Amino acid sequence: QRYTTPMRTKEMAHDYRYLPDPDLMPVRIDDEWIERLRGHIPEMPFDKQRRFLKEYGLPYTATSALCPDKSLCDFFEATTQECGQPQKAANWIVNDLLRELAEAGENGSLPLEDSKVSPAHLAELVSLVEEGSISSNIAKEIFPTIFATGKMPTTIIEEKGLKQTSDSSEIEALCAQAIENDPECAEKFRSGKEGAINALKGFVMKATRGQANPKMVDEILRKLLNS
Repeated sequence: QRYTTPMRTKEMAHDYRYLPDPDLMPVRIDDEWIERLRGHIPEMPFDKQRRFLKEYGLPYTATSALCPDKSLCDFFEATTQECGQPQKAANWIVNDLLRELAEAGENGSLPLEDSKVSPAHLAELVSLVEEGSISSNIAKEIFPTIFATGKMPTTIIEEKGLKQTSDSSEIEALCAQAIENDPECAEKFRSGKEGAINALKGFVMKATRGQANPKMVDEILRKLLNS
């Protein structure tokens, strides 16, 4: 037969031979020194996350992706400072930039500092969409090229001829054609089915290769359908 028997137990500090060291001198720290050190301590991740939630109105999911990485947070704040659109900037970083970084790395994600995308690239892309120069779909389409080449968004848009169409007469003609081609959708919209307008928008966007100003398309379609 085999037996397992405890040899000894340790329950008190003296069992571990905790002994005071007589050679250690007492250390006295004044408040001024503590405050001076506190000024050099970087913002902690949870403090940064709370600030991003309150100051920028970011969703918790975005802050959870950004805040564990200081370089990513710095990238986000630099982009936001340039474009003034914190939520849009965070969405691009969390959804698109992180995806490209993950796909570019051979053994794990490519480090942000090795990326060709800078805050200036992303800020310009966000601003172009916001001002209506390009649609969000075109922005999504060119982002991998920005990541791969390091070219500015405006350069790629000019090279590929992707600038958004805001010619109201051209868009109005296409909207009228969409309604004429699909009277059933037009009637559904007039009867209160709001989603029916999307098929008409789709026709116009396809006809312009996604370059029509979506806001203008929506406004003109509604004007024609309600007239």
